[in-house]
Amino acid sequence: MKKPRRRCKKCGRCCLVMAEVMSNTTLTREWVEARGYTVTGFSDTHVAVHVPSRCPQYDDERGCLIYDKRPFACRIFPTNITDHDLRGTGLTADMLIPRGCGYLDLDQD
Repeated sequence: MKKPRRRCKKCGRCCLVMAEVMSNTTLTREWVEARGYTVTGFSDTHVAVHVPSRCPQYDDERGCLIYDKRPFACRIFPTNITDHDLRGTGLTADMLIPRGCGYLDLDQD
């Protein structure tokens, strides 16, 4: 099966949250809940969490202020999140991409 082609829509949502994978324990769930973080996926052993973490180089009106010189991790996001990296967690890469992200299937455009 062919993977869908994707592209960044430059919505900036990835500049406002940090995706984390954490162990699924009572303590973790209580910690996440107490801080109001968003759980975006879970399995028996792990949870995917979005932690508010605004990039200091992101401007609400102009977007990324260093776009042409942005860090490598930003250049390859979200293709740097792969299901292979999450093997054994029960999570999928889509659980780590910020909700409402403009990174959409081109076939849906």
